[in-house]
Amino acid sequence: MIELIENGDIFDGKADAFCHGVNTKGVMGGLAGEIAKRFPDLAHLYEAMCELRQLDGGDILPVFFDKWWIYNLVTQIEPGADARLDLIEETVVKMIEHAQVNGVKSINVPKIGSGIGGLKWDDVLSVITKVGEDSPVVLRVCI
Repeated sequence: MIELIENGDIFDGKADAFCHGVNTKGVMGGLAGEIAKRFPDLAHLYEAMCELRQLDGGDILPVFFDKWWIYNLVTQIEPGADARLDLIEETVVKMIEHAQVNGVKSINVPKIGSGIGGLKWDDVLSVITKVGEDSPVVLRVCI
């Protein structure tokens, strides 16, 4: 199920989880940079996974902190304008599967891939909608 949340904030706590896009090189800018500031242990884990070349495009790195899951979605290989719709689709599918197994009922979703990642938001939203429309996990898309 998809909910569009106008002026949404992924940190609002109204969901069991939130997600954001990352690359395979360990560089955290934009929203990922804000997440790194708020969750430095997560940033260190992500950087270590990248250094060990344990993350590929389309992978997810789910981490549980205090009260919610944080889904690091590998939506691009390189930092910068390298997000790819096929990787977004693959990561969102994996995130929903993980969420179902772990009792996650709702996930706040930012405009992944359309900031620094370089994609058009309408294209990304179409992918998220296609993948999430029949999902039992509510994707709270923050627009």
